Amino acid sequence: MFRKIILALFTIVFISKFAYLGAMPFSFDETLYTEMIAEEAEHPSFLPTWFGYPAPWKPGLFFFASSLFLPITSAIFSSPEYAYRIPLMVFGLLNAALLYLIIKRFSGEGTALAASLIFYSALPSFSVESRLLMETFMLSTILASLYFYTREKPGPSNFILGGIFAFLAAITKSVVALLIPALAIAYVFQFDRKSLRSPAFLISLLAVPAGLALFWLSLSGLGLSESIFFTDTGKMFVYDYSSELLSNVVWGATLILLFMLPVLAASLISFASTWRKNLMFSAWMLLLFFLLLLGQRPWYYYYAMPPVAFFSALLLVPSGKKLDAFAALILAILAAVSCSVALFTEWNPSYIPSFGEGKEIGLMLSGKENVLFIGQYQVNTISISYKSIEERRDYGNPLDFGWILFDYRKNNLTSASAQDFVQDYWRADYDVEESDFAAIFWQDRIFRKNTSITEFDYVVVSPPIENFTPAGYSRYYAGNYSTVYGRIG
Repeated sequence: MFRKIILALFTIVFISKFAYLGAMPFSFDETLYTEMIAEEAEHPSFLPTWFGYPAPWKPGLFFFASSLFLPITSAIFSSPEYAYRIPLMVFGLLNAALLYLIIKRFSGEGTALAASLIFYSALPSFSVESRLLMETFMLSTILASLYFYTREKPGPSNFILGGIFAFLAAITKSVVALLIPALAIAYVFQFDRKSLRSPAFLISLLAVPAGLALFWLSLSGLGLSESIFFTDTGKMFVYDYSSELLSNVVWGATLILLFMLPVLAASLISFASTWRKNLMFSAWMLLLFFLLLLGQRPWYYYYAMPPVAFFSALLLVPSGKKLDAFAALILAILAAVSCSVALFTEWNPSYIPSFGEGKEIGLMLSGKENVLFIGQYQVNTISISYKSIEERRDYGNPLDFGWILFDYRKNNLTSASAQDFVQDYWRADYDVEESDFAAIFWQDRIFRKNTSITEFDYVVVSPPIENFTPAGYSRYYAGNYSTVYGRIG
C-alpha cells in the first residue's frame, strides 16, 4: 500500500514539474546552451561552439546528448522551453531511480523509497530539473558510475563500467567528476577492501584523470588549455568568491535551503549518529558544507542532495525498516511544500520580470535583420537566445546580428560608448576582445561579435540609458530592462 502512495507522490511531483516547465524563460547559462545544443545537432564536436565561436567552458558531451533529443522534442513541443528542457526531466527521473537502487543495497527498500522521493521532490531538484542546466545530466553519470562501484558482489566488469561512466562525467563537467573516485574509494575501503588491490578497480580510478587529460589536450589545440582549464574549470578552487559570497549565500541558502530546514535538520541529526556506517555518503555529505562555505551557485546544491536525502530518510525510515503511515504522511507533506514553494518562486514569471522582458524582445525581433545588441550579459543573451531559436525554426538558421558585450559583472556602459559603437561597430579606440568569447565569464572587458553588418536597423540597449537615443534612431520599444531603437527612414 505505502509503495503505491510513494509512486503516486512521484507522479504528482513529475506532473508538477512538467506543468510548469515552460513558465520561466531561458536565463543565465541556458541562453548560451540553447544555441550550443542546436549547433551540436548540426555539427557534432567534442568542444562546443556558440555562433561559430569556440565555447568550451565545459566539454561537449552534455550538448551532444541534448542535441540527440532536439529533433524529436522540437517536433512534439512548439514551446522552446519544453523542447530544450524536457530531456532533463527524463534524466531527473533516472537520477531518482539510480539513487533508489544504490541506497537499497545499503539500507533496504523502505529507506531507499523515502530517500529517492525526498531527493526528487526537494526544491533544488525542482530548480535544476526544470531548467536547461548541466547538473541533471552530470548527476546521472555520477550516480550511474556509483551504481556499478557499489554492486553487492563487485567484479572487474562492474569496476570497468563504473570507470566508463566516470569518464563520461569527466567529459561532461570535468572538475565535478573528481567526486566519483573519492566516493568509490570510500565505499570500497569500508565494504570491499580486497578490491583496493584489484587491477580493474585501480585502472577505473584513472578514468576521470583520462577525461580531464582529453579535455586539456582538446583545449590545447585551440590555445585555450591554460585559460579554460585553470581559470574556468578550476575556479571552484582558485576563484576569489569574497565579492560574491554574501549574495550567493543569501540566494542559495535562503531560496533553496530555507525551505528544506526540516529535511536538513533530519539529515544532520542522522549524519551525526550514523556517519561511520556509511562512509561513502558521509564523504559525499561534506560537499554540502563545502558549497555553503564558498557560497556557490544555487544549482550546485543539486549535487549534494543525494546524501542529504539519504541521511534524512534514515531518520524517517531506519535501515531495514519498512515504510509506515507516519513516514508516508511526512513524505507527502514534504512533496506538497516543495511543489508549492516552486510554484510561487522558481516558476513564477513575476519573480524576475527582466527574464520575461528579454524573451519578449527576442520574439519581437525574430526575423528582423541588422540588429545590434549592446550592453550587459543577462537580458541581452535572453533576447539573443529567443531570436535565434525562432529564426532557426522559421528559416533553418539564425540571422546575423551584432553584439557588443560590456563587462560581465560591471555596468560601465555609457551613452557616449553606446553611441560610438552604433556609429562605428568596428571602431578601434576601445580595448575589445573579438576572438576569445570563452573568456566572457572571467575577463572584465568589452567583447565584440564578428558580423558582416555595417549598418543596423535596430539597436537593443541593456540596461536602458537615461535620456539617450542614438543619432538617426527613434525609440521602438521602451522596457524596464532594455530599450529598442529603430532606424529612422
